[in-house]
Amino acid sequence: MDTQKQCPYLYGKTIKKGPITFNSIQSHEKEAIKILIEDCRVLFTPNVFGGDGTETKLNLCLQESGLGAIKIQHFESHLEGNVCSNVKDDYIKCKINLKKTLSF
Repeated sequence: MDTQKQCPYLYGKTIKKGPITFNSIQSHEKEAIKILIEDCRVLFTPNVFGGDGTETKLNLCLQESGLGAIKIQHFESHLEGNVCSNVKDDYIKCKINLKKTLSF
C-alpha cells in the first residue's frame, strides 16, 4: 500500500504541553500547509484568556461560507488519536499573530 496516497501529509516532531499535543506537519513537497479562508467575518474581538494586553498571538473565531471548514476537516481527518476539531457548529477557531497580520 502506498502511504503517500493514503495520507498527503508528513508528520514531524511531537511536543506535549499539558493536555495538548502539537505535531509539526507539512506536505510531501516539504511545504507548509496553507488553508485560505475567504469571505469570513470575525465573530468576537481577538483576545487571550488572562492576558495583560501585551500578547501578540490571540484567539480568533471566524464565521464563513463553509468552504474553509471543509478544507480544515479534510486535513483533520488524517490526524490520529483524540482530535479536537477547530471547526465548531457555525465558526472556526484559530489563532492570529498580530506581528505578522496586516490590517487596514
